[in-house]
Amino acid sequence: MDIPSAMTNFASLSNCLFIGAHTEVSMVPLFAQANLSTGLTPGSVAARRYPRMRLHKVAPIPVSLVSDGVLRSLVMSLGASEAKQSRLSIILGTGYEAFHVEIFATKFPGSVQLYRLKPGAEYDLITRLQFKTTETFLLACKPEEAEVFLSVAFINRLLQPTYRWFLFNMLLVERNNFGGYVIVSKNITSMEFGPISTAIKNGLTTTRSVYLFDLLTVWSVYLKNILCNEASEVNRTVEGLTGSFSLGPDGTVTRKFWRMHFYKGLGDQRERIGNWSSSGDFFFVPAKPRIPTDEVLKQELNLNVFRVVTVLSPPFVQFRKGYENRTDVPLYNRLEGFAVDMCKKILMNTSLNSVEFFLQPDGIFGSYDPVKGWSGMVATLMLNDADMACASMSDTELRRGVVKFTQPILFNQLSILYSKPEVNPVELLFEFLSPLHLYTWLALLGSGFASGLVLAVLHRISRNEQRLSLYEAIYVALGTMIQGVKTTTPDRPSAKLVTVVFWLFVFLFLIIYVSNYAVKRTLKHIQTEIRGLESLQIQEAYEYCTLYDSVYLGFMKSSIDPLVSAAYQYIADNPERTQPRNISQALSLVNTGEFAFLYSNVLNEYYAKMGCGLKVVGSFGQETMNLGLPSSIEYDDLINKIIDRLISSGERDQLYKKYANPPESDLPDCTNKTLPYAIRDWIPKESENVGTRRSAVNLNHTLGITIINLVGCLLTLLLAALELAFQTYRQRLRRLRDDMLKDLSLRMESANAAAAGDDLMESNV
Repeated sequence: MDIPSAMTNFASLSNCLFIGAHTEVSMVPLFAQANLSTGLTPGSVAARRYPRMRLHKVAPIPVSLVSDGVLRSLVMSLGASEAKQSRLSIILGTGYEAFHVEIFATKFPGSVQLYRLKPGAEYDLITRLQFKTTETFLLACKPEEAEVFLSVAFINRLLQPTYRWFLFNMLLVERNNFGGYVIVSKNITSMEFGPISTAIKNGLTTTRSVYLFDLLTVWSVYLKNILCNEASEVNRTVEGLTGSFSLGPDGTVTRKFWRMHFYKGLGDQRERIGNWSSSGDFFFVPAKPRIPTDEVLKQELNLNVFRVVTVLSPPFVQFRKGYENRTDVPLYNRLEGFAVDMCKKILMNTSLNSVEFFLQPDGIFGSYDPVKGWSGMVATLMLNDADMACASMSDTELRRGVVKFTQPILFNQLSILYSKPEVNPVELLFEFLSPLHLYTWLALLGSGFASGLVLAVLHRISRNEQRLSLYEAIYVALGTMIQGVKTTTPDRPSAKLVTVVFWLFVFLFLIIYVSNYAVKRTLKHIQTEIRGLESLQIQEAYEYCTLYDSVYLGFMKSSIDPLVSAAYQYIADNPERTQPRNISQALSLVNTGEFAFLYSNVLNEYYAKMGCGLKVVGSFGQETMNLGLPSSIEYDDLINKIIDRLISSGERDQLYKKYANPPESDLPDCTNKTLPYAIRDWIPKESENVGTRRSAVNLNHTLGITIINLVGCLLTLLLAALELAFQTYRQRLRRLRDDMLKDLSLRMESANAAAAGDDLMESNV
């Protein structure tokens, strides 16, 4: 009972023999003020032995004694030679102040960090502890505070076997499950009243209940002596949970010493490793070195849910078809991809019973900001919110400083992904006309007609041996222009002069056309055809960049390759240029035909297959794709061994081929059935096995000439048909005319004959 409150009602204390307290409250003034009598029957054994009410105090153990015991166990655990070099973080809860731990500051000079545990701010404190180099923690707080804090600490993996914890002044050693997770570390040392099994057996869950238990242990001796009317007076020592008590004949109780026991581990994993008392007894067995064999690690990993964080990045991580929105199915069963399948095979080989996948909230791998710190999966691993990052993470020096990486699951280089601008196929077919402007072609044709006209006029003025009518002169001039007509040159000086001038004009025209066409194709090839970083840097048709603030940008910055350094300088010197923030934005920019994307070759090849009109060229640099792990874990070697087996057995390569080469049913239909773009699909494609140079002129550029030839042939046939029809018409017309003339002649002859007959008859008459 609360003694001050109970003493306000003196009647309730009339039959009390003893009053007990476990705190250092001022009881003496209360007793003096109340002037209580024992209320015992005169002459009774109790009245004779205990003439006055007695106050029995089992006050809490002095902090100085606790500090001394903890300090000695720390030194024993760390080793005397290591104690002064070890860093120690002390977390103080309510009821403890800095002066209580001054002894640790003197023992570990310059290596003690003090933190105040504030309810509701456990995560903030855990984050601060994780960013320190400290691996030894001393927790001093109330049991209820400790339970919350340890739950948060375990979820964030600060109770891993790699860390050492010291707990005291609380009864938590029977627990090894905090926040739903099981603690297996034997590096957790607790100093408790003991034996702890007795406390647990009697349901003593608080320090106050332990003190009450010791009070009842003391009182049971006196009560037995009084109620059983034993003749001998009480004069003995009694063992309690907190230590030994000396019982006097007059009812007084004196504590002889305090006693505590040391345990390693928690719950059913705990072992008693020593004891300590204020009388000077000290025994401590340091924990045996833990050997993290593969079997030990597998057993420990199976005690808790194995959490895997990932980021969607096909073909490494993607949803299975039809499972994108299936919230009724665990994410583990909804995901597939090269990295996902690799992770599943690894986890199956570790015989894990429970695995949980979750998507990184911000959807990025992880980058560092001097103000905001780390983001993405790197930050998740740093906070120990995941046991593995299942994605194609790049092992960079900056990341390696805060997280661990497995051995590479894949090697990769960087490449360039771009799309050539879509050109109207009709324009491409008649590209050979493009070196000259339309008006130039018209002027050229006009020059041919003009030259023919001049030749015809000169022929009229000064007749040549070769007959040159207007038709023949124009035909000779145009035929000479294309070097396709072999005729007798004019023999008159004036006609020869015109012919020579026109031939010179045609010759210059051919030189201009050929050189202009060659330059145009060369420039177009340079501007639209990218073969690597060198050609990328001399063109002006494409902007180029990699993902904003990505590891690839860091790689380019630190590269000693002059081409890579020049590419980085281009990006750094033009911050206003487009820098995509994610893959979707980058692919959208590439599809415009004005942007080249510098990224992983594996991913670029995949994007090219899953897109239309995309090309991948170049290969530079060297990077690895790894799985990420928290820096505090020990199972990285176990995972690396499994990865080795998957690579040597060929399973890794099979998975890569499966996802790097999607089936035909998954590929997009890139045919454009609308005119004029459908023409492109009708033009025969050359087999890749032929090996023609990429700069060679193909049917796309020359088929227009064939079309003109075919059109010319068709026009020739049409003209021939018209000529045949015209000649036939003329022949029929001539035949009809001849028939009409013949008939008219016959009629005239008949008429003449008749007229002659009439004249004869008249003469006869």
